Amino acid sequence: MRLSTGTIFIIGFLSGMDVSFSVGSVMEKRIRLQGNNTGPVADLTDAAKAMTNHKIKPILDTTFAMDQAQAAYAHVAEGGHFGKVAIRIP
Repeated sequence: MRLSTGTIFIIGFLSGMDVSFSVGSVMEKRIRLQGNNTGPVADLTDAAKAMTNHKIKPILDTTFAMDQAQAAYAHVAEGGHFGKVAIRIP
């Protein structure tokens, strides 16, 4: 049996704080849930303005379509990328 591993990073709570999922699936696939409170939207707005004002642009390694999400994660797992790996959401 091949085990999966991975991390689900939880950012924000746009649809509420209550979630329902099978704990057995998380344990079986060795998934790690990582929560993060990124701060208020005003901080993100300020950061975006600072990036624009100072012409700071993130380095983008590769962009994948949503139906290529598995390939995107494989690309990250290979570890050879330089910069961000993005998944385009339609």
